[in-house]
Amino acid sequence: MNIGIITYHRAENYGSVLQAYALNKYIKNINSKFHVETIDYYNETQEKMYNLFQSNSSIMNIIRNIHTLLNIKALKNKKKAFKKFISIHISLSETIGNDTNKLKQYAQKYDICICGSDQIWNIHCDDQDINYFLSFSTNSRKVAYAPSLGINQFSEEENKIFKKYISNFDALSVREDIGAKYLENIIQRPIEVVADPVFLLKKEEWQNIAANPIKEKYILCYFIGDTPGLRDFAQKVQKESGYKAIVILKNLRDIKYGFTSYYEGGPSEFIGLIKNAEYIITTSFHAVAFSLIFHKLFWVFTGSSSKPNSRITNICGIVGLKSRILDSNNWKSCKYNETINYTPVDEKIEKYRQHSINYLKKACTLKQYND
Repeated sequence: MNIGIITYHRAENYGSVLQAYALNKYIKNINSKFHVETIDYYNETQEKMYNLFQSNSSIMNIIRNIHTLLNIKALKNKKKAFKKFISIHISLSETIGNDTNKLKQYAQKYDICICGSDQIWNIHCDDQDINYFLSFSTNSRKVAYAPSLGINQFSEEENKIFKKYISNFDALSVREDIGAKYLENIIQRPIEVVADPVFLLKKEEWQNIAANPIKEKYILCYFIGDTPGLRDFAQKVQKESGYKAIVILKNLRDIKYGFTSYYEGGPSEFIGLIKNAEYIITTSFHAVAFSLIFHKLFWVFTGSSSKPNSRITNICGIVGLKSRILDSNNWKSCKYNETINYTPVDEKIEKYRQHSINYLKKACTLKQYND
């Protein structure tokens, strides 16, 4: 049986690549007779998003480009690490690139097409397009595995897009409760909530591909964007713990805080950095996911309490750790070294994982999920 997966596998984003790896690997584990490949499709926007330099269209962009130039060797090494990881660890189709006609023709070979996971159904993402709704698939069974909508408010016109493209799926699931309820109202059919693919693999499987780039004790800081209190909290933990705060995503804001930078790491290094950190402070869903897998002490910022990140609040709610969510209002009263009892957390994750495996196995063996 030929199975093709479409997702954001070439994004230079740790979570995107690692979820792509996990889903590809796990489906192979279901049945050795499955021929599984991730479709090597990426659109023009995706190709441009990860350019090292921005256009010199503003003073801030010029400053950002100078910052990039000062770290150019590390950033080039990061690009190489991503490419190497993808080429070694993810089974790919022939290169499709951004050729939709070629994608439609190539997809004729698949018995099953799967879209997911990541924010491939967040139609506000710059690199989203209708191919991530399997619009190119005409003769294959269509399966959605844990795509995320990212947000939960769309226009009437956007509602029509969802209704048009997902009504004919053979098996439907998403990653968050709020996304499932939203889509159920549009297409009037039940939608399962399943785990991000990284939870399909056991801790030992992740350890097998982890690198260990930093030997001393450290606080891992994976900051996407800027949330009030985020960097102040990291600075506080650095001062009180005596450990270095290491940032792994380039941002001008980090300069004034005196954090140590480590920009060259690829996906394997990211896993190792999570695994070996003393504390993790982040705004990233996947940093939270791997913190749970490796039993780490983590804190996650989601913005204001009135505008929470649904992906993060969903997973923290499932495992009973909403207390690890911080925002601009509560970080000052947080005890950074507060421990986590991972026994009940593991039990909840395993239940979630088994439900997700059950959905995926039925979807990939051509059985109706609700039979």
